[in-house]
Amino acid sequence: MFHDGAVEVEEDGQGGYFGESSTLEGGMREVYEREIDSRTENFLREFRIEVDSLLNVKLKNGSSTVFTVPFTENGMVYNVNEVGKELHEHLKEINSGTIFFEDRLYIVAKNEVYLSNLIPDQLGLIGEDVMILSYSLFDGQFFLEFFYNDCCDNNTFTFKRL
Repeated sequence: MFHDGAVEVEEDGQGGYFGESSTLEGGMREVYEREIDSRTENFLREFRIEVDSLLNVKLKNGSSTVFTVPFTENGMVYNVNEVGKELHEHLKEINSGTIFFEDRLYIVAKNEVYLSNLIPDQLGLIGEDVMILSYSLFDGQFFLEFFYNDCCDNNTFTFKRL
């Protein structure tokens, strides 16, 4: 599943995807259906997270590895510029020593991870200044979030275990 403040895309249970978009109209949020093109569907089928036997976490697109986060037992991989940190709920609460926070295992927080050439325009990637990858102990899902360093909007990809 992919979600941001304006676009949400989910599997339809029949091997495809459906989407919704929303806009603010006169102070009210208006939701409407969104067509998902074949390029975006292919991307969503191929974009995944893998954990290897050494507990390294890999973001994959098809057979290509986009990036690998090596296992670390003393906290997360943390490389975030402190500018704008107070604007983000997650960044205010985590640091290089963070392992768990609010039922999530934090794996990496990093500045300047540019994936816009990989992610279809139809998904409306908001920002790439900061990326956070975490794992929910509650529902067994990975969350890959992208956002601007100086604002509050974000995109979230949710990866469910297959």
